[in-house]
Amino acid sequence: MVVDDLAALPSIENAIVLATLKQRFEKGQIYTNNGNVLIAINPHVNLSDAYSDVQLQKYKESLALGDEPPHIFAVASAMHRAFVLSGTNQVAIVSGESGAGKTESARFLLQYFRFVSRSGSNLELQVTASQVITEAFGCAKTVRNDNSSRFGKFLNLCFDSSGKIQKAKLTTYLLEKTRITHISPGEQNYHVFYYILNH
Repeated sequence: MVVDDLAALPSIENAIVLATLKQRFEKGQIYTNNGNVLIAINPHVNLSDAYSDVQLQKYKESLALGDEPPHIFAVASAMHRAFVLSGTNQVAIVSGESGAGKTESARFLLQYFRFVSRSGSNLELQVTASQVITEAFGCAKTVRNDNSSRFGKFLNLCFDSSGKIQKAKLTTYLLEKTRITHISPGEQNYHVFYYILNH
């Protein structure tokens, strides 16, 4: 049984859940809902059509997000709407194994917020552009992932009452400091050191 939401399965046995996720993945459906949780399986290929302006507009204009296919834009849209309608703070926790696509998922959330904000300022662009610098100081090549985040990030976006981004603050924590002096075989130090040596 292939469903959009694992909560609709007749059983939560591991084999049934995994079979459902596998069947969806094989059909190119990398997102699956599990109640209020969105499960994403990294396809390790570029799915640019899934994140196009057409998709952004679709989830922005949808009158029934629950009827739309599972997507990270649906999560972002629900958060943005809840903030605009109630004024209450919203939070998205992006979690997963190394190489699962956490950094990309965070980018897609920000992509949606930039799309609906359209404030006309350069702030949204600056927030996005700063991620490259942040990653250079906090990401490294590991045996499992060429761009593994070796730190945690907390991005605080502040919106005005109309839902436009007004300011942003990025806090980093838990940086893997030992990597600076001790690198395991097959791994590298933080990207920034190689950028400096390359220029």
